[in-house]
Amino acid sequence: MSTSPTTAGDADRATSPLDTRTRLALSVRDMAPGEEAVVVAILVDAFDRDPLAHWLYPNADERRANHEKIFGEVVRTPPPGTLIEVTSDLGTVAIWYPPGTTGGRNDDPSGTTGGNDDPSGPTPDAAALFAAIDAATPPQPFWNLAFLGARVRGAGGGSALLRHRLSALGDVPSALWTGNEANLAFYARFGFVPVSRHDVPRASAWWLTGGRGRRA
Repeated sequence: MSTSPTTAGDADRATSPLDTRTRLALSVRDMAPGEEAVVVAILVDAFDRDPLAHWLYPNADERRANHEKIFGEVVRTPPPGTLIEVTSDLGTVAIWYPPGTTGGRNDDPSGTTGGNDDPSGPTPDAAALFAAIDAATPPQPFWNLAFLGARVRGAGGGSALLRHRLSALGDVPSALWTGNEANLAFYARFGFVPVSRHDVPRASAWWLTGGRGRRA
């Protein structure tokens, strides 16, 4: 969940020359053994800012507990072929599912197993939104940017991770979905374009496709 799934969205807004120097210094590597707890914490903190997650789980404690459970499973027992990449400062993480992987609604961390703090199951609006997202999944094969989250927004980590992976993918298709409209302009910088929009009262989501090695 492109802030939301996917992703919590790293807008990478430069505010000073120091920001620019920091970005230029960032490199990308695979998550190393023993870093799982740090990566989970980054994602939990990042998606705690996500508007879709706030809609689904208004209670902050419920939201964080849900994210800790889901991200713990995703990071420690990912589907085969999953790429978990981090920036050199271990401040931003991207999780990519390989072509053909079904991630269960993009492994949305916003809490579709409950929703709106109702432990009995998702609300009708939440169920309708995620059913629409499922139905609109782009045709395979494509690499799915399942999650992108930064410990600190605007530090350049999201851009570094996207540039690295999209360059490696070349012309191989990629896709993501997000429940945060503010993410659309960020992903557009990397060639992602919205291909569907899904609305319920007080929440929306978009599928985006593209990437294909374009650089911001």
